[in-house]
Amino acid sequence: MRKFGFVAMAGLIAAALGGWLSTATTARVAPPVNGGGIDTLQMMASSPKLPAEHFIDYSLVYPGNY
Repeated sequence: MRKFGFVAMAGLIAAALGGWLSTATTARVAPPVNGGGIDTLQMMASSPKLPAEHFIDYSLVYPGNY
């Protein structure tokens, strides 16, 4: 029974290794046609109604000076 378990485990490992090696892909991603990227600065500059951040300056508020 011990030999059967060893042979079964070796076969399972060999099948898993063979399956893993056979699924290695060689797919390539085609480069963009225009060769350019996304200009994020232009995208942000031309976007309407972007939220503005508002800060309240508490730098001169000290505890005890009321």
